[in-house]
Amino acid sequence: MNAYDRITAALSMVGFAAFGEAPEAEAVQLAMRVLNSMLGEWSTKPYYNPRQWMATAVAAGAPSLALGGGGDCSTDPVDIRQVTLELGTTVWRVPLKTLQEYELMTVKTTPGVPQMCAWDRQEPLSRIYFWPIPIVGYTVRLVGIDAIPRLSTPHDTLDLPDWYDETVEYNLAKRLLPHMPGLVGSDMLSIIQATAATSMSGIRARNLRMRQTRTVSDFRMGGAGTYWTWPGRVV
Repeated sequence: MNAYDRITAALSMVGFAAFGEAPEAEAVQLAMRVLNSMLGEWSTKPYYNPRQWMATAVAAGAPSLALGGGGDCSTDPVDIRQVTLELGTTVWRVPLKTLQEYELMTVKTTPGVPQMCAWDRQEPLSRIYFWPIPIVGYTVRLVGIDAIPRLSTPHDTLDLPDWYDETVEYNLAKRLLPHMPGLVGSDMLSIIQATAATSMSGIRARNLRMRQTRTVSDFRMGGAGTYWTWPGRVV
């Protein structure tokens, strides 16, 4: 999805540029900043964010893993939904708890199969702690959601599925309206607001359904072509 096409379409809808006319560079830069802000908001909302994320790291005897550039996993996700510990075909699900619950645990230096983990979301590196410490050589697998990449230039490609085209255009136009007051008539204003809402409702329904069914691509294969969902049960 080409970001510049979505930006020029949105600027045309709000009355700043005529159809087929190249908008001024300042307006394009403004629209890109607004679009990046919108993508940042969508990243934090799983019903708007379609991206699924998975990362693995081999336990090295440390009580935690650092997530982000230069960490044990290169991506710092927006959300973590599932943590597993794996050795060959054996998979243990590690329940996510709060940092407060982790801090209440004693003897944090003992190795073993973790009974819990806790995610400290500080930046620039977030960190996930385990209790007990994962046994050296075991694989830790994290499944969750990562951020929608921001644009560096208006001509970047938006890393979103094609069915987001209308949603991006109309919601960007809606967010540009306060920056360009008085350029849109009441009829067009109603169309922008209504289409922004209805196009997003379909995206929301699809993404919520995907999260609720917990797509099998998120899970480690169990025996006989089945998928692990939690200890003792496969689908």
